[in-house]
Amino acid sequence: MNVSNYNTNSSGKYVLPEANQPDPSSLQLGCSQLVTLLNAMRSGVLVVTDDMRLIYRNQTVTKIFEALNIHAPNGMPQALINYCNQFLQETDEWETEPLIIDCQPCPSRLLRWHISWFPEHLPEADGQRCMLVVLENCYGDLLIQMHRDQKRYDLTDRESQIWVMLKFGMAYQDIADNFSITINTVKSHARNIYNKQRDHKPQAPRLWFLGDDQICGTN
Repeated sequence: MNVSNYNTNSSGKYVLPEANQPDPSSLQLGCSQLVTLLNAMRSGVLVVTDDMRLIYRNQTVTKIFEALNIHAPNGMPQALINYCNQFLQETDEWETEPLIIDCQPCPSRLLRWHISWFPEHLPEADGQRCMLVVLENCYGDLLIQMHRDQKRYDLTDRESQIWVMLKFGMAYQDIADNFSITINTVKSHARNIYNKQRDHKPQAPRLWFLGDDQICGTN
């Protein structure tokens, strides 16, 4: 291998000269690669015309709708149509900031919709402007983090369930009602979680306590 055109870094390894480094923003993906990328995303992605025709949605959207039993005739639930109409009514054509809406299709489930203008005109839209819709399954993401935290801090199943509900912002009473336990039991689990995090190295994000019995957040 001819290394005369390569530089070395501080470890003595050969690297490409900066001028020859590819610019990630200029890389072109093929259609199949782009579809694979979109379907691999944890967020749902939809493209909707301003007359409410669905142009595209990735597989993540389908999985989220099926997991939450969301009825979506023609690929779009009525709630999304309402949010898109709200975006059209409130947003100018040159607006770049998205409309962000949180909704709970069922208890302890949170979806977050990001709606913005699609930056280009699409042939499939027949001249209509398009909206880019990004869907986050916030509770689903917390469940994934819950399993990681359970292993990391050696939490019991009940502690990990309560931990994710606390991170989700649920009140003590709601957590107690969910498990048919007392508030004092919830507080006891919260303190156990705090102690396990405190003993974990390196220092982990911890619960903040107000007084003896109220958690106000994490750091």
